[in-house]
Order: sequence, then structure tokens, then C-alpha cells
Amino acid sequence: MVRDLLTGQIVRDTKVLSMASSSTPLKASTPLKDRMAAQRAEILTVALSVFLREGYSRASIADIVGEMGKAKSWLYTYYPSKESLFLDIVRFMTEKAANAYGPAPEQTASLEDALRTVGLRYLDIVLGQTNIRFNRMTVSEAEHLPQIKEIVHHQMRATVLAPLAWHLQKAVEKSGTTFTDYFAAGEFFYDLCVLSLHRRALMGIQQQFTAEEKLTNVERAIKVFLDLVEPERSR
Repeated sequence: MVRDLLTGQIVRDTKVLSMASSSTPLKASTPLKDRMAAQRAEILTVALSVFLREGYSRASIADIVGEMGKAKSWLYTYYPSKESLFLDIVRFMTEKAANAYGPAPEQTASLEDALRTVGLRYLDIVLGQTNIRFNRMTVSEAEHLPQIKEIVHHQMRATVLAPLAWHLQKAVEKSGTTFTDYFAAGEFFYDLCVLSLHRRALMGIQQQFTAEEKLTNVERAIKVFLDLVEPERSR
């Protein structure tokens, strides 16, 4: 599969993806890995645009290759079906989001400061308009493509929570039996940060969120989380 050959840098949005997949010819001397990464970026950029515009059920391979000026047979050398292409977009978007969460805060940072730093990153990513539109589509298709759930769930546990791993592990040790492990603690904090605003965005109730709204939501999440792992704070 193409994805097994590609470990290129993940970029933040479809505009940047388009830059990465420009029509500038690649030199013959370009390493195969780089050429494959550039080709993947081009395919996924166009395919994502078509899926967002048409929806999964209405989008077709013909639509995608038509916009690329390619034949169906060419795309099938990379992806044997529309389903496999869509799943690679899900994987790519999930990797992209995880990469955008950035490095772990310094271990010298307090748990509260680390939670605030990463919590704000969470909201900046998940509330992006492209991510919201794509989330709507993946949720609607998850029943028909159960692999979506596996990709998103495992990627979240493996990398989205990684920036907080050290701080969360220390928090779990303090909290005793409140959480079974730092994954459980991290998922709880992530949900506290994201769910309320994300739900409003998914439902189209609110499309834009101010920095103050995001910070207020994260501060509330921090308070609830710390009251559980550091109960002495609330006494």
C-alpha cells in the first residue's frame, strides 16, 4: 500500500496540502520516498476537497481523477477502492491533527500549566473549519466503515495524549484509584476541553470561537480535572 511508504511531514490544512502537492515536476533524482509522499499529498488534497464538497456517498473516483486530469486506472494503482482512499484520508487527517498538537510541555511545568497549554492546542485544532466538516462526514460514515473508529481511537490514544503523558502519569499516581492509567486520565481531560464547544460547532450552532471562549472552557476543564487528581486543592 502507498501509505506504508510514506512518512512525510504532516501539514496543518488543505491550503498547505495544496502547496505541498503543487504541479511543479519532481526531479528524477528526488528520492522515491519523497516522490511518493508528494504524490500521496496531491491525491489526498484533491480527494478531500471532493469528499467535502460532494459528501462520501455522492463522491466518486471519476470525480477525483477528473479534477486531477488522470485516468481511473492511475488512481487504482494507489488505492483499490473509494473506501480505501477515504480511510487513508481519515488516517492522514488524524495524523495531521496529532502532529499539530505539538511537543510535550517541559517536565518542569506544573500540571496546571501543562494542561492549559495542551488544552488550548486541542481546541485550536478540533474547531478548525476543515476539521469540523470532515468530522461530520466521518461520524456519519463510521457505521458503514468501522475501520474509521479504529483509526481515530488508536491514533488518539497513541499520539493525541502523548504531549501530556509525563504529567498525566504523575497525576494518576497522585489520584490513586480515580483513573486506571494516564490514557483514561487524558481522555477525560480531552473530553472536558473539547466536547461542549465541538458539539456546538458540529451542529452548526456556533462556527467561530474567540480566544477568550476557548480559554474559559479550558480553565473550567482544568478545575474539574484537578479537583479529581488533586482533591486537596478544593478543600
